[in-house]
Amino acid sequence: MEYPVWGLSPSSTPAGDGYGEYGVRLLGALGYRAGAVTPHAAALALLTEPAAATANLRQLAERYPLYGDFGFYDAVDPRTGQVARNYLALDQSMILIALANHLRDGVIQKYFAADPIIQSVLPLLSQERFFD
Repeated sequence: MEYPVWGLSPSSTPAGDGYGEYGVRLLGALGYRAGAVTPHAAALALLTEPAAATANLRQLAERYPLYGDFGFYDAVDPRTGQVARNYLALDQSMILIALANHLRDGVIQKYFAADPIIQSVLPLLSQERFFD
């Protein structure tokens, strides 16, 4: 199924019956079911695709009643428009950090990389090839 918006990540179920995993079927060991799109996943894309992430966040807010008094609710099912009207601290913090990092030219990454403990493992991390 093709959705008009994107941002797949574990989130509250819009039906209100718990928390679930959603995503690309081929990436899940047992496969994932169709379901929720969550704004925090779209916000995390600001790091690599800022224009697309911004446009997607706008679409989420315009198409669905997904934005409340305290920011984005946890998730929406794009097939039904049903919203999981929960505010999760984890989601709100990921959105806030992603926005700060984007608006301040990687400030969070730079802060993280400046820590002496992290600096000791950066050479190891630099050897990782995620997309080869």
